Amino acid sequence: MKINQDEPVNSCDWARPRLSLYVGMGCDVESTAEEGDLTRAERRRIEAHLADCGACRRRRTALARSMAVLSAAAAESPVEPHAPSLWRGVAARIEAAESTRPSAWTRFGRAILPDPVRSTADRAARRLDRGLSGLPIQLAWVRDSIAHDLPDRLRALSDRDARASARLADRLLGALSTPVGLGAAAALGA
Repeated sequence: MKINQDEPVNSCDWARPRLSLYVGMGCDVESTAEEGDLTRAERRRIEAHLADCGACRRRRTALARSMAVLSAAAAESPVEPHAPSLWRGVAARIEAAESTRPSAWTRFGRAILPDPVRSTADRAARRLDRGLSGLPIQLAWVRDSIAHDLPDRLRALSDRDARASARLADRLLGALSTPVGLGAAAALGA
């Protein structure tokens, strides 16, 4: 990663994406950087930022806890090696789902469609299936990212823009107190 010298040292936007690398390296400022790791200058810059930013310190602590839990989980096998596995049942269910016969409507639609339309529809269906196959993981990642980042971002926004928000609220309440504003609010509510 390359340091952008134009950004201030206290930039959370610069430091936060690098905190996981910082924690993963064991927070050792003097170690040499490997491919994809932080440079010494970047680690020093993160430490300077952490000295001033409580939110990023809390995030670093949460990341360190997560790394410790993951390390502990990786060190222990959750089941004995000779224990029965659920994989056979899961694999059978996956295989059954993949080999299900298309519905009568699907077979009928494919029978009456001309070849060019059918091949286009098949390509579209395959792309849709590929896109939807990773959707649960993507949604879980988005949900977790929002749950983790949203409180800090909202806190930063409220701290930084408290006066602007108060002015906006005053304007909105003022607009709602007029007959036109009340009519618009009633229309939106309906």
